[in-house]
Amino acid sequence: GAARNRFRHPVRAARTLYAAVALLSARLQGGRTAYLSCDGGWGRIYLCALALVGRLLGMRMRLHHHSYAYLDRPDRLMRVLLGIGGPALSHVFLSPGMRARFRALHGAEAGARDIVLSNAVFLRTPAAPRVAKAPDEPLVVGLLANLDAAKGLHEMTALAAHLAALGRPGRVALAGPVREREDRARLDAA
Repeated sequence: GAARNRFRHPVRAARTLYAAVALLSARLQGGRTAYLSCDGGWGRIYLCALALVGRLLGMRMRLHHHSYAYLDRPDRLMRVLLGIGGPALSHVFLSPGMRARFRALHGAEAGARDIVLSNAVFLRTPAAPRVAKAPDEPLVVGLLANLDAAKGLHEMTALAAHLAALGRPGRVALAGPVREREDRARLDAA
């Protein structure tokens, strides 16, 4: 959720405790692998707790990286997470470049269990890029992400306004949480 107030950390801690119980339950039912999605911010503190639970339960863990936030410079919190995970931790990266950057910064060794899986892998794509054939053919553009300035929200609302100003048929589809009030206000205005 978008809890940005004094309850943010207690809510996050409660969710982490719930996830830890779910890991225990899965392990008791024979589960051996945990999938963890890596947060780019301070949420990795909670991820460290889950990794510790997974490690104590003897589970293999697959850490899916969705953020470049900890790839710009060495990151102590990521080093702690890697230390907790140890050899039980393998990685999923969005691109070969992300994997190379991660390994260069964090010293992660090349492992047969690390994989690259683009976010676009499950999308159906035509054999060649398709461009609208006529000015009146509807254009559909979408964004599925945290809806904020960093992810392109304002560019998408500007595109929608531009299409409308041109009288061009089409739509801009947005899906994801809006956490910041300023972004919500701009989206509502658009």
